[in-house]
Amino acid sequence: MTQPRRKRATTAVVAITAAAALVLGLSACASVPAYVRGEWVLVEARDAAGDLGLDATGASATLIIDRTRLDVTSICNTIGADIESVDPWRLDEGTATEQACVDPVLNDLNARFTTALIDADHARVEGGELVIVGEDSRLAFAPR
Repeated sequence: MTQPRRKRATTAVVAITAAAALVLGLSACASVPAYVRGEWVLVEARDAAGDLGLDATGASATLIIDRTRLDVTSICNTIGADIESVDPWRLDEGTATEQACVDPVLNDLNARFTTALIDADHARVEGGELVIVGEDSRLAFAPR
């Protein structure tokens, strides 16, 4: 005995809906590519205002990227966020400390670095460095 047409259609819709929910759920949990994961140290930083002057100030920042998370020890603060995607660069709303640097120059550099990191458009590995770029910014990190 065959199922009535309406019941078969309803069963098909339920199956398609369940499959779509599974795919969407898995893509939301997608992990960061292995080549981006690891610990990275800031070696170059510039934005629309120019070079951040890491050499002159001794400022530094470190990224730790795992399967889904970004943890940053920046010039004066720490930042944590879930990574939604690498290319395009998308971070979920994260958390950050709001500790001021003692040196006003470092305070400015910290704000510029944080803006460049959060507003970036793409992240990729070039020549062994992790490069995070935005419309007017470029942050380069060497592996630690």
